[in-house]
Amino acid sequence: MNAPVIHSPASPSPVADSPRIVVIGAGPVGVRVCHELLGRAPEARVTLVGDERQLPYDRVRLTAALAGKSAPSELLLPVPDAGVYPGFALKLAHVLKIDCRARTVIDTQGEVLFWDRLILATGARAFLPGVPGNDAYGVFTLRNWRDTEVLLARLARARHVVVVGGGVLGIETASAIHRHGTRVTLVQQADRLMNRQLDHYAAETVRRQLIEQGIGVWCNAGLRVIETDTPVGDRPRVTGVVLHNGEYLSCDTVVFCTGIRPNSEIARAAGLRVGQGIMVDAAMRTSHPYILAIGECAEFNGQTIGLVAPGLEQAGVAAETALQRPARYQPPVLVCRLKVSPGSVLSVGDVPEEDQARRMQVGSLRWPGHRSHEVSGAPCYRRIFLRKGRIIGAVAVGAWPDADRVREAIAARQYLWPWQRLQFRLTGKLALARRELPPSRWPDSRRICQCSAVSCGVIRQHIARGARTPEALGEACGAGITCGSCQPLLNRLLAAHSGNPAAIPQAVARHKGLLVSGVVALLAVAGLWTAQPLSAPLSFADSLNWHRMLGESLPRQVTGYLSLAVLGLAMVLSLSRRWSAFVFKDYPFWRLTHALLAVLALGLVALHTGLDSGSGLNHALWLSFWLAAGLGGVTALGVRLSVRLAGDRSVRIARWLHSLHLVLAWPLPVLLLAHIASVYRY
Repeated sequence: MNAPVIHSPASPSPVADSPRIVVIGAGPVGVRVCHELLGRAPEARVTLVGDERQLPYDRVRLTAALAGKSAPSELLLPVPDAGVYPGFALKLAHVLKIDCRARTVIDTQGEVLFWDRLILATGARAFLPGVPGNDAYGVFTLRNWRDTEVLLARLARARHVVVVGGGVLGIETASAIHRHGTRVTLVQQADRLMNRQLDHYAAETVRRQLIEQGIGVWCNAGLRVIETDTPVGDRPRVTGVVLHNGEYLSCDTVVFCTGIRPNSEIARAAGLRVGQGIMVDAAMRTSHPYILAIGECAEFNGQTIGLVAPGLEQAGVAAETALQRPARYQPPVLVCRLKVSPGSVLSVGDVPEEDQARRMQVGSLRWPGHRSHEVSGAPCYRRIFLRKGRIIGAVAVGAWPDADRVREAIAARQYLWPWQRLQFRLTGKLALARRELPPSRWPDSRRICQCSAVSCGVIRQHIARGARTPEALGEACGAGITCGSCQPLLNRLLAAHSGNPAAIPQAVARHKGLLVSGVVALLAVAGLWTAQPLSAPLSFADSLNWHRMLGESLPRQVTGYLSLAVLGLAMVLSLSRRWSAFVFKDYPFWRLTHALLAVLALGLVALHTGLDSGSGLNHALWLSFWLAAGLGGVTALGVRLSVRLAGDRSVRIARWLHSLHLVLAWPLPVLLLAHIASVYRY
């Protein structure tokens, strides 16, 4: 991963009059803001400064490299091409000083960089607790590529590794080390693993899965001291650790995964306001109007975030601000995914502390306005958290196909109706979306990859530039390379672009019932249209002599009102795409129900009329009903075809048929009311 010190612009002259923008920090957030800047202003003069000797890489995937799942070259981040953007330069050097008055940056090589806008993406460093013995030989952290190389070399002779910290990084590090055949023990000070992201049940599931892998897990057991003996050089060597509960664990290696601290010293030395991190406003501006800060080094609304996704969001805002365009940062819903065998773990939004969560159980009076609902049992566990009826968070163990919709609902603080909550408790499913658009109609703003904060619009741009596989998209924009949960969405977008139906087999299977009902409707319309009318004014009722048993007009009234009720219900269900009351089931369910009711209505109308089309108003009603029913069957076949073929043309045909079906169907209420009035009037 070593690289030359500097990549100079190929031709600075075309951008000589544009503002000079310097970005300090070549991590994922620093690289992303360069892409955002140059995507908006290709002529901009942007210099990216990184303080490591390697080309920019994705530190989020360091545990994958530690486990041997990813080669070093796979971690490299694509930086802007200086041949395409002549104003871009990459410089690998450590920044010593920021001079706000002169608007310069001075690095260790003595070079002075002038800037009109400065963006700090300095990230954070690993936090090392003040445990006695933390400077011993055999103590490591995992924060950068150098740490990974040193730890990989250590594992060749390590016998027992103690990983301190039961968060995401600690769990992934322990799992990665275990893959090398090394004995591993994970020590967590809190009462459960991932205590900020998971409830007790989900955390216990993760603990059991780690133990099944052969990893030892200690909770409620922070480190008291690191025992050492014979020095190696000028440093004592690790021999074991003593836990707070007095337990002694013999080991030769300790890895701290106990959090991070923002790299804000250079900002403080420059006179910027610093709290936990570099303090910024919603436009990502610091206390200096021309200096911005993003990512783990930034503090917004009193909080610093140790996840990459919010930093990637901030990069877009900072790019707009640096180019003097209005923009405001809205903190995204935090999504945490953890891959542990044999399943996955998901945490979205606000997950209360366990003592608070206990008071949020259904029916609790101690925590008014707050509730939680859960469903457990093989092969999954899911729990949602509500505040005043609105969903604010969720946790899950195992696959959850609706996870993306749940995240969107949490972001919108969507209200869950009682029947939605009941459905979740009974089935573990949340019918949140009013409709599922085909991939070709997904909005550009829709988030596809949560880990890399990549939207649908960005993916479409890369597809248009020639990326035709998920691997190519991952290399181009980072989508799908971290946790892989967005791979199905990437496949659907690629299928929509290429017309390949193989990527969406679930949608095809889901519409088989619609196909059957459409064929039945067409056959019924064709058969009944060509059949001869039955004799008698009471038609079919006369042939059974019902009028002699129940009264001469009763059979006609019964079939008439049943037809009216079924038709009315079918027409109401046609609103299921637009009416939020139908979120108890998804739109395809209501569409299929509508089709089945229409088939039932065909039979009832045949009984009611005796297949006699009548004249005048009755004939108009008959004609309108049969045309609407026939076109409804054709529409069902068209919808089935649009699902089978992942292309815009089939979708447009199905939408046109659906609109025509509505035009023919909605005169029916007026004609029915006129028919009823005429019957009772005359």
